[in-house]
Amino acid sequence: VVCPGILYGCGEVPDGFLSLMRAAWEGKPVPIFGSGANRLPTCHLLNLAASVLSVAAAGKVPSTGRYVIAADDEAPTLKEVAVAIAKAFDTTMVQLPASAVATAAAAIPGAEALLMDVRLQATEEVAHSTSKFHLGGFGAPTVLDEDDEEEAPSGGMPSIVAEFIEANGVAPLRVIVRGPPLSFADELAASTAESYSLTLLTPSTLITDWLPKMPEEFREKTGGVSYLEMEEEAKLELLQCALGDTLVKRAGYVMAGGGPPPPHPC
Repeated sequence: VVCPGILYGCGEVPDGFLSLMRAAWEGKPVPIFGSGANRLPTCHLLNLAASVLSVAAAGKVPSTGRYVIAADDEAPTLKEVAVAIAKAFDTTMVQLPASAVATAAAAIPGAEALLMDVRLQATEEVAHSTSKFHLGGFGAPTVLDEDDEEEAPSGGMPSIVAEFIEANGVAPLRVIVRGPPLSFADELAASTAESYSLTLLTPSTLITDWLPKMPEEFREKTGGVSYLEMEEEAKLELLQCALGDTLVKRAGYVMAGGGPPPPHPC
């Protein structure tokens, strides 16, 4: 029986870190339950697969008996994992009491496991089999062969993020809603943005949400002027500010503003 730590990687699993990664990708804060100092026994899915293959190839019961431990060399703290996820997706963290896990379990499958405080040591017979797969845990990329000056660092949090994006198909979703008067394009755009947790870009939100983020000189020049009264150059600069936002670039947006329908039907 191969017993792994909390599984991660390859797009994440529901009872692992999938909910935390998904929330961070949407720009939501990453929760830390309690102090976050507890140690989490973790194991990358590729390392688990390598451990299983190693046991099967050996054709005999390991020296430790029928139970084999598959785990990373280092057990990160909950706070270290949360910091790595929040930093990778440029979002924030929120600290909650440990008792909040009970209410969070419905939205975060496997949340109870985040309170574990266990260090697992991989069984010696399988520990070497994972050396060519994921390295670095939730930390920085690692160079497998330090004598090879041309080898690029791999593994670590960048690989976890890349696997998550590829496996879950979370490429940016960019939607433009247009239509003639009374087509309720703005209402449709707003409901779409809310349903998919995307940023809504309309003349109104550009003024209320993005104008305050512009340089003071720009705000003084356009202060008191409605969006329709703005010069085209100022409108473009304001829109570029919104489109350059980290969350907007990563997750996408829904844009609306009325106007004539497209020249060709979709």
